[in-house]
Amino acid sequence: MQLEGFNKKSIRRSNFKTLEFEKSPVLLNHHTFTPKSERIKNAIAGEYTQKSFKRLHWDRPSYTACYGNNEVHIHPDQNRRLTVREAAKIQHFPDYWTFLGSLSSEFKQIGNAVPTSLGYGVIKSVLEHVSIENKDAISLFTGIGGLDIGAESAGLNIRAALEIDANCIRGLKLNKEIGLRTKLHDFLSRTEIIQADLSKKENTTKEFIELNSRKRLNKIEVVIGGPPCQAFSAAGLRSGLNDERGKLYLGYLNVLKAFTPHTFVFENVIGLQNIEGGKILDKIKKDFLRLGYNIRVIQLNSVNFGVAQFRNRVFVIGTFDDSFTLNNIERKLLSIKTQERVVSDIIRGLPPARISPKNHDYDVSYYNTKEKWDLGEAVFLKHQLVLR
Repeated sequence: MQLEGFNKKSIRRSNFKTLEFEKSPVLLNHHTFTPKSERIKNAIAGEYTQKSFKRLHWDRPSYTACYGNNEVHIHPDQNRRLTVREAAKIQHFPDYWTFLGSLSSEFKQIGNAVPTSLGYGVIKSVLEHVSIENKDAISLFTGIGGLDIGAESAGLNIRAALEIDANCIRGLKLNKEIGLRTKLHDFLSRTEIIQADLSKKENTTKEFIELNSRKRLNKIEVVIGGPPCQAFSAAGLRSGLNDERGKLYLGYLNVLKAFTPHTFVFENVIGLQNIEGGKILDKIKKDFLRLGYNIRVIQLNSVNFGVAQFRNRVFVIGTFDDSFTLNNIERKLLSIKTQERVVSDIIRGLPPARISPKNHDYDVSYYNTKEKWDLGEAVFLKHQLVLR
């Protein structure tokens, strides 16, 4: 089954699109460097065999993107790592979506994100089957917004997005402003972006979220997001969910208790199923069941959702509807087999990347100049508008 509603000609969120320019100008974040790292040099020479340091192939999907976590993908035929823009396209971010912070931070934001098309497919399938009164939602652990782009494309109205990372917060606000000022997109247009540490119980209350949203959130029907996997993998079962990292998961639970949404979508790495022999996942499931939810654990691969990347993820879907609804959601998600895309489909047509000649290293002075922030040429070409 194909991913229905995936209309590549639309730029509105009702029909999701990546907005790939026909003739791309100088793209946002499309610059790179020839790295000094011996591991990367060996990878370029084909002498390094770990998957984290391997060259991509034009005619295959990418390896799993987890940039920033010792993950370096080498361009298919150029002796360099990918640019931020190339990595973002492999995660199916729109060309106009920009990233702020250091180079390592930008790669980490991309690597931690849910591919937007995967988010679209999951949320659309959920919304087609659950019985909710409206589509108002809260996003937790938002990152740079990959899941949120997909979720709003599928029809959710994200009223509040909570994230701790300052670079992500700045990036989300800038991308929201790009949409509001240019009408290129309307992602996050009605979303209050809130910087919050969800390991702190006081930041997960309805009062805190409404105060920072500057509006009452009367009936939130859906909560989406997934705590960082370190919350489960680092500490083990005995201390894990009471450890500082585990409190991120407890923060997710606290928001469910505060808003009692009809449905939630909890995303994480597939390793969650095996940590402590599955005991961590069993504990999480029991906690959701205690709140009255019926739940289903579903493993999905992004490559089946139009993403040029092999990326397995686990989704725990909870709803107050019965198991019949969950059966239909699971059946729909497992039936989606969008035509496979490969690296060539995504990045072959990009203009040449800007590479610093300075010692074959990254040109920090260029990266931090106004040129990085001057979005007009890349984003607003047709509108003759520059965002200052």
